[in-house]
Amino acid sequence: MRKLWEGRAPARPLSAPACRRRAATQACRAPGIRRSSRNRIRPVTVLDALTWSKIQPILAALIDAPLAQRAALLASLCRDDSQLRAEVEALLACEDELPEQLPDALFQSLAEPPPQASRIGEGVGAFEIESCLGEGGSSVVYAARRVNDFTQRVAIKLLRDHAGVAVARRFAIERETLSRLSHPHIGKLFDAGTLSDATPYLVLELVQGRVWAQWLSEERPPLRERITKFLSICGAVEYAHQQLLVHRDIKPGNLMIDREGRAMLLDFGIAKLLGDSSSATLTRDGGFALTPAYAAPEQLRGEPVSTATDVYGLGLVLFETLTARHAFDTGGVVSATQRMRDPALLPKRPSQVAAATPAIAALAEIPANHAVPAQLLRGDLDNIVMKALDPEPARRYASVAALASDLRAWLEGRPVSARAQGWRYVAAKFVRRHPIGTALTLAALMAIATALIIATQETRRARRHLAEARTLAHDILTEYPEQIAELPGSLPVQARMVHDAVRYLDSLRAVAGEDGALLHELAAGYLRIGDLQGNPYTANLGDVAGAQVSYSQAQLALDQWRQLSLNAPGMAILQARLSSRMAALDHQQSRLAVSDRGFRKALDEFAALPPDARDAAVLQEHAATLDFHGDLLGNSEQASLLDAEAGTEKHAQARQMLADGLVRHPHDFGLQLGYATSLERAGDDAFFARDLALATTRYRESMQRIETLLADHPTRVSVRRGLAGLNARLSQVLDLDGKRDAAIAASAQSVAIIEALLASDPTNDNLRQGAGAGLGVLAKMLIRAGRFAEAGPAIDRQIAVNQHRLETSPGNAEMVLALSLGYRRRGEQRLGLGDYAGAREAHQRALELQTRIAADSVDNESHRALTLLHLGRVARAAGDGAHAETRLREAITAMNALVTAHPDVPVYREDLIDAEEAMGDTLTDAKSAPHFIRAIELIDSFTESGALAPAFRERRAEIERKAASTGSR
Repeated sequence: MRKLWEGRAPARPLSAPACRRRAATQACRAPGIRRSSRNRIRPVTVLDALTWSKIQPILAALIDAPLAQRAALLASLCRDDSQLRAEVEALLACEDELPEQLPDALFQSLAEPPPQASRIGEGVGAFEIESCLGEGGSSVVYAARRVNDFTQRVAIKLLRDHAGVAVARRFAIERETLSRLSHPHIGKLFDAGTLSDATPYLVLELVQGRVWAQWLSEERPPLRERITKFLSICGAVEYAHQQLLVHRDIKPGNLMIDREGRAMLLDFGIAKLLGDSSSATLTRDGGFALTPAYAAPEQLRGEPVSTATDVYGLGLVLFETLTARHAFDTGGVVSATQRMRDPALLPKRPSQVAAATPAIAALAEIPANHAVPAQLLRGDLDNIVMKALDPEPARRYASVAALASDLRAWLEGRPVSARAQGWRYVAAKFVRRHPIGTALTLAALMAIATALIIATQETRRARRHLAEARTLAHDILTEYPEQIAELPGSLPVQARMVHDAVRYLDSLRAVAGEDGALLHELAAGYLRIGDLQGNPYTANLGDVAGAQVSYSQAQLALDQWRQLSLNAPGMAILQARLSSRMAALDHQQSRLAVSDRGFRKALDEFAALPPDARDAAVLQEHAATLDFHGDLLGNSEQASLLDAEAGTEKHAQARQMLADGLVRHPHDFGLQLGYATSLERAGDDAFFARDLALATTRYRESMQRIETLLADHPTRVSVRRGLAGLNARLSQVLDLDGKRDAAIAASAQSVAIIEALLASDPTNDNLRQGAGAGLGVLAKMLIRAGRFAEAGPAIDRQIAVNQHRLETSPGNAEMVLALSLGYRRRGEQRLGLGDYAGAREAHQRALELQTRIAADSVDNESHRALTLLHLGRVARAAGDGAHAETRLREAITAMNALVTAHPDVPVYREDLIDAEEAMGDTLTDAKSAPHFIRAIELIDSFTESGALAPAFRERRAEIERKAASTGSR
């Protein structure tokens, strides 16, 4: 059945010429149509829809088959159904009497089931049907809502009026199947029953989101994200197998990505109970229920299915996920027909198809080219897919768990069990399918054998060229990636180049033995791979776990090198860089004390370097490490140790080091960009202290230098990324200064820059992080201006970006927080629109995420407290004063603790002002006064450290008016 769950894009319509071509081809299949010898169409017996649903796929296979093969194929497809065979033969008899064209309207009717009376508005158990989501030959799916008790929306699947006994039996088995399944990635069955007119129904989870193909074409997610999502589907299928169920119809149309970003497996309509012979004929009894284009060879041959059948289906989906093409290229009925003729047919390797996809896309045969670059598929992924798609079940993966294990090994950079098909297998296939080419095959095998002998002889010669190989690998590891690093979209290419180079060096280790220079190259290579995988301060793929593994490999190679040659040139620099990288990862994951020790170790190692080793690149890295350590110490708007004075001192040291370096290297790009970034951090320090004048000055100085760099280097991604960040920071200063329109303009400019960069380089997590942050700032500015509807798209995009980040690196604390902030922003926006239920749901989601990480850092706890405040505001707006008071007291208690422990952090006082004012607004006059007075006292405390911002002057006056109205002042 064709599922049209909520949010799915409509099926792509055929062009008029394509419809006519297919209509002419299928004219002999048209129920009630036959051409006479006088070139006129005359009627024949009209077929009912159920019979036609059986006939149509059989004809689709027979029409394109050679005449000599039709009899055998017809017998295979019709089996023991003599009436079905007679109908097919009668229609085939008019094949040579086709009209030139068949009216489009008639052709369209062939694919449509008979009209079904609308059920909208009817009651189904505790639910009322709202709208039709989709329909197929045997059933209709509706959206419905619960009419009492509590709010719930579901999907209701009703059997069609014309469905026969066999389809009803399949429907009952689907109900039994779903009732046994409870898995986070499988659509749930809530209820089942029969209506008063005896129509069976299922009440299913309403999966809201996009089908797999739509998600791929619209988001074009990075390769690792696709594999991660696919592994969720593998987990669902593996779970079904543990329940002794085979899905038997795994295809992209039965997979969805819901609004929370979860991958979901749907439609167990033709699932088979393993070991139960009673379900073995479901496909025949219910019509051609499987999807031919996604059927396994054993299904096409009519043989028993097993868990290997689902492995094959997963292989087809994985192929399409990677290449944007069906595994057999032509797709649809044509590919099924070809495979019916020869179920042992092998598809091309994914990398070969991906390489050809751009040319195919140009012909407008696919709506969007989301194919992964071919170079990323060659090797392990090619082998994994081809093993899953082996036409012989015994040669496929033994289980879905084995397929998933190989994919996880690929993600982690470990060896996989799948190997390219050996020459014996390929030769056997060639001989069986092409007997005439046997002699050529033997000649090819002899050539391979000769090549192997030559390769063995070359091993000795390879030792003599080891130094040359190392030089080449060094160029690939350092010079080549650095030259293309600033090109938009180059990150996957860089990662592949470095990965291949390191793999080559690893292979040389067996030849080189105890070679210190090779270990040096290995350590540098793994460091570079780790940077590309997950260094949060540079362009990276967001794979934090992979980065940790690579940095560990770098440390291992470095330690082995140190044992061979203590204090060799280059060793100390490499160690300092590595210590800084690992400290940065610890900071991102809120391991603050560990990160602090790591940064201090790295800074000691940089400081101990001899003067002749301190070139411009080393100076820039040393200064950057000082800046990163300063962020850890004192940046109150991220996970930090909240020692603002120490953080400001580190930032000042970095700035001075960069200024000194520019005296010696005035034209060095890295030092110039580093100094501009350090000025930006000086602006951050002033902003956190709420010295808006100094913050504005520093931000303007930084922007001036960034704009100068951009004029000289207009294509440099890092410079444009810096300009986007500066605009976002400046917008927040302008907002506090009461210049809201200017703040919105600056934040919009920031988003425009970063989104343009991300569109060119969608795998770059550093850009995704910047986009998520910038979108959040823009949404905040719009919400504060009361432009709630305009904020909606920015918030949706903010959540989507951060959801992708978290899926790339599950459990990463910084990414969990970033996603929670998107949901909190959505809660603010929904409240502004008067949608109290939507606001409460969004804030509750934010609170759940923040509670998971609250204990990791003070900053995370402050965000949790702020979300409690927002939940209190929503409850008050919804008229639930008691719940509002409870939430606000929780928020005030948490915020008071933060202000007491960290009195020098202005943002904590600002949050407490908001909470006290909200409590005053919630309580009655007599009880509200103390809270208004406390809010005024907190505002006045800002004057002790500097001038009161215009925005707070206005706030103070408003709160004073509220306090006066209570009679307290």
